[in-house]
Amino acid sequence: MVAGAGAYRATQCGAAGNRLIHTPLRLAYSTVATEIGFVHFFIMLDTLTIYASLVQINPRLALAARDLGASALRTFLSVTLPLSIPGIAVGAFLTIVLCIGDYVTPQILGGMRAIVLPQTVMMQIQKHLDLPMASAMSLVLTVVMALAYLALYRFLRTEEPGR
Repeated sequence: MVAGAGAYRATQCGAAGNRLIHTPLRLAYSTVATEIGFVHFFIMLDTLTIYASLVQINPRLALAARDLGASALRTFLSVTLPLSIPGIAVGAFLTIVLCIGDYVTPQILGGMRAIVLPQTVMMQIQKHLDLPMASAMSLVLTVVMALAYLALYRFLRTEEPGR
């Protein structure tokens, strides 16, 4: 009961009611709201891919660098970061692909003020009944993502040791 009352109070007052800001932020149906929603929703995917990459790094490598006199920053920059670049790249690519293909988040948070490509394709189909334009836009998006994937694949392939 107390938690419910606290949640009600927080929604009624918010930051403006607590005098942290003078006027409420106008985030609804804006590009900023869409971007915040994307970051909030997709940061977990990026974090998980980077974590999976970091777990695979042998901790003895960092210990060896420290034994040889490297500072903590130097160990991170010389050992940990280069070995985690594939995980960072894959996480960034997956996040970008999902952001580009997401239809629901910008529709709910941005409304019709923050239109992204999937919404434009749906408008071409639903409102204008222009199937050739919708398919051309979808094909362009697919080709751009395929080229980005091939570039990432080529980058990661050159990063593999022994090749």
